[in-house]
Amino acid sequence: MMSFIEGARKLVERTTGWRRPAAAQLASLVRKRKAHRFCFADDGGIPNHPHWPLVIYRSAVWLPGSLDPAAVFEALFDHNGWGDMWRDGVYDYVHYHSRIHEVLGIARGHGRVQFGGTQGRIFALKPGDVAVLPAGTGHQCLAASKDFLVVGAYPPTGTYDEFSASPADHRRALVTIPKVARPRRDPVYGAHGPLLSAWPEDEDVGTRHVGTRYGAAGLIGHQPRRTTMAKHPKQLDELFLDTLKDIYFAEKKILSALPKMAKAARNGDLKAAFEKHHEETEGQVSRLEQVFGMIDQTAKGKTCDAILGIIEEGQEVMKEYKGSPALDAGLLAAAQAVEHYEISRYGTLRTWAKELGLNDAADLLQQTLDQEEATDQMLTKLAETVVNQEAQREAA
Repeated sequence: MMSFIEGARKLVERTTGWRRPAAAQLASLVRKRKAHRFCFADDGGIPNHPHWPLVIYRSAVWLPGSLDPAAVFEALFDHNGWGDMWRDGVYDYVHYHSRIHEVLGIARGHGRVQFGGTQGRIFALKPGDVAVLPAGTGHQCLAASKDFLVVGAYPPTGTYDEFSASPADHRRALVTIPKVARPRRDPVYGAHGPLLSAWPEDEDVGTRHVGTRYGAAGLIGHQPRRTTMAKHPKQLDELFLDTLKDIYFAEKKILSALPKMAKAARNGDLKAAFEKHHEETEGQVSRLEQVFGMIDQTAKGKTCDAILGIIEEGQEVMKEYKGSPALDAGLLAAAQAVEHYEISRYGTLRTWAKELGLNDAADLLQQTLDQEEATDQMLTKLAETVVNQEAQREAA
């Protein structure tokens, strides 16, 4: 049903130009992105390509609401000489093409697609992402939202076919895959796009499947491929990842600091607040790990000097004011310094996630931001109505 509806919409758009970008608009819709490269070995059923990697561009195409996202990809691919386009999902069984390369542009929804066969890697794909598959690359959709829509296209050279993981298909494919010519243009970036350097015409046969950037469990025996790439200006997606690592490191440190603060607190309500926030922080760490997964990254932190300084101040308060009536006031102030840092970080990450089209990630980050703001308000109320008064009263 979806393919029928999209086919009708495509016909109307091509005939009338409705919600279809003009050629002059295309340059403004393309974002400069790094070519993420992934090589997969021949597993005996799915051959994959002997030399060229799967290339993925993250959030490479801006899809404004005024345009049909599928029409944007069609116009872009057509502009760069890729044709025979279709609108649909990705088949839920492993298959590959032995006589032609393929590009997949994610127009709508979200999907988990495995490339490289059953021993390959699973990617979470979102609107604006583009995957360019060299001939032989296995692919199948494992799960997808109901509105998941992909635009597929092919270079002008090559012949469409479809093979499965059968011994007969595999034998034929080993002969035809290396004969498929390199496309003249990158489907997104044109004549000088990153794809052309990722798929060099003079690829040394000795480099066959020298490595991969695997993320799925159970994959062994392949070392990461060493690819020399020119330095490129840092992009927003890289800044997003760096900041995500920063707050992940911070949350882990906060998890270890909160029990000590709860133990040191004298006021029962403040102690309970620290214990509650410890439980909330465990959930926040879990949400961050989900966000890492959405961008196909391993959850890991990067040393954050800011949070180390804030926590160190809290430790100094516990040491210097131990037994003092002002201890709880100092602990609460240190806790709010942490909250304000977290609010700043999560607000920024939420905004960047939306800009990058990571709407599911933005929702998760918003949940944590709401929690942090509620905790800060609760601590303010506790300070103003109880803790500060107790410190002053006991001092008198």
